[in-house]
Amino acid sequence: MTPGWDAYYISGAANNELWMATRGGSALQIRADGTSSTFDLQLSTSAYATDLWVAGPNNAYISAFANLVLHWDGSGTWKRDIMPSGTVFGSVWGSGPDDVYAVGGGGPYHSTGNDVWTVVPLHATLIAGMGQIRGSGPTDVWLTGLYGELFRSTGDGMWRQETTPETPGVNQLWVASSNEAYFINLITIMHRLPTSACVAEPAPLVGNERINAIWGSGPNDVYVGTDKGRLLHSVGDGVWQDDGFTGNAVIHGIWGRSASDVYLATSSGIYHGVP
Repeated sequence: MTPGWDAYYISGAANNELWMATRGGSALQIRADGTSSTFDLQLSTSAYATDLWVAGPNNAYISAFANLVLHWDGSGTWKRDIMPSGTVFGSVWGSGPDDVYAVGGGGPYHSTGNDVWTVVPLHATLIAGMGQIRGSGPTDVWLTGLYGELFRSTGDGMWRQETTPETPGVNQLWVASSNEAYFINLITIMHRLPTSACVAEPAPLVGNERINAIWGSGPNDVYVGTDKGRLLHSVGDGVWQDDGFTGNAVIHGIWGRSASDVYLATSSGIYHGVP
């Protein structure tokens, strides 16, 4: 699908609508009927897209390494939600269209979907800013610091620290359930277990191979993708095996609707798999 696109971010809606965005500022909407539209996000030369999350049909958010969150609501133009100067964003996620978060160097921001954003105090000290925000629902929201700090909120505006800094360079987070999560840097997979313990799981990397993406359909079905075009799979037991993807492309992002409906955002377009 979409050959030639350097696809970094991918997400979709329950009605089979699919969205993809490049780091450079292009976005693609593939609607449920198979028709599609492409968009130029008109980012400045110093900015780039950092994340994509779809709240529902015709409702998508893209964060940028700038004081900007972009929101598509189907009205025909992207709304440009401008934050205070000096703020940059690395991630966007929500539990639904009226509960959306964006995080970056200026703290977690929250919106009810009306394009008005308010700062949510972290009540903790970060070493070097925030990584990603993800969750399993409105009362279970997780946030990584760039040095492996893991924070959690019940949606009440208060955050508690789950882990101490030990994994520099965290770049991706995926929440498996209300008490289990994974976060990765380029060479490490960290698994926060339901027991609250946090363990490193060795990935069968080859040479200077690097981990770029993580997603799962549930605690017993988790994938990571690498810059060598390999898709690694775990059933939640700490063992990761090559899943046999042969796309010969850098895997930047993974997203799916179920264990049998998985998409990869890669350097040569989008791949769809039915594992």
